[in-house]
Amino acid sequence: MTERLSDVMARIGSVRQLSSVIGAMRGIAAARAREARERVEGVRAYARTVGAAIGQALAFVEGGAGAPHNGRDGHLVIALCA
Repeated sequence: MTERLSDVMARIGSVRQLSSVIGAMRGIAAARAREARERVEGVRAYARTVGAAIGQALAFVEGGAGAPHNGRDGHLVIALCA
């Protein structure tokens, strides 16, 4: 009986340690999620700007108003730099 009790006590200790690890992992995940939420609006603003720039470039190349003809067909290079 004593052996069984010590096994149960050991398992309880293991479960408590595992619970501590899981709690720490949840805390880390919450911090990372909060950081991502703080940055998402900046990413969205950047995406809107890039999307608008690509739209303007495509309109220009596809014969939009004032599009010059440079003898090249079908190639457009858009470089995004930070």
